[in-house]
Amino acid sequence: MDTFKTIVEIIIAILVIRYIIPKYNVLGCYREPVRKTRADIDTYKDQEQATLQRLYEIAEHFSQQERNIHMQTTLANMSRNGSNFQALAAAYPELKSNQTYLSLMHSVENLEGSIQSSRQEYNNAVGQYQMIRSLPDSPCFLLSASSGTDSPQRSSSGS
Repeated sequence: MDTFKTIVEIIIAILVIRYIIPKYNVLGCYREPVRKTRADIDTYKDQEQATLQRLYEIAEHFSQQERNIHMQTTLANMSRNGSNFQALAAAYPELKSNQTYLSLMHSVENLEGSIQSSRQEYNNAVGQYQMIRSLPDSPCFLLSASSGTDSPQRSSSGS
């Protein structure tokens, strides 16, 4: 009788496992887009920070050049040396700095658009993942709660 009971328990365990594993795999399929889109957001934010840092460096360099030119212009005007002033004006790097600045600002705008788009994808993936996790007839709810799987949170525009 004990052997029969053990065999029945093993069969029940096998059936439960055969039911739970595919459901848990479905949960994993919905979890991967959440992870990927979150990684995309982090990557875009890192790129945005690097671009903003470069933009700051160029603006600082441009500001320093402008201070130097103003100082030299003042000295040139004080000494009444017109040819020195014309040489300074010819060497003024305004166009190059402005083009670089505009290019970097355009890059920042593109990165902000990419971050926003990735946040939308992430929020959609999180919504689908949480919907699958919370189905009452699915053992995924029990497995995810007992396995300590953290529920991802939706991304806000400030994150």
